Amino acid sequence: MSTITTLSRKPLIVWDVIVSVILLLIGAAVSVVITLASLFLAMAGDSCGVVECNYDQIGTGWIITMAAPTALWLATAAVAIVRMVKRRIAWWFVLIGIVVLLAVWGLGVWLVFSAVG
Repeated sequence: MSTITTLSRKPLIVWDVIVSVILLLIGAAVSVVITLASLFLAMAGDSCGVVECNYDQIGTGWIITMAAPTALWLATAAVAIVRMVKRRIAWWFVLIGIVVLLAVWGLGVWLVFSAVG
């Protein structure tokens, strides 16, 4: 005779799901805003006719500011969703993801502006 065992799951942490979803929405908004702001970084090389510029560095910084926010937000959202499905605390991971997203974007902006002589 076989014994049927029931798998007990951890209880759903409702406050964590609410906070995580709110932070995910804030992260998405931040990602969209800074990606749109990055479009204007393409004009950083406009003064390069007068001064010497490193065009490769400008391009690298611009690509980082355009691609990194979306990629990091998507990765953060995926991991946060997996954590919520497994019923683990996820809000702190989303918060760290937003901070990393902003830091990487700041690095890209610094690369662009430091390339302009």
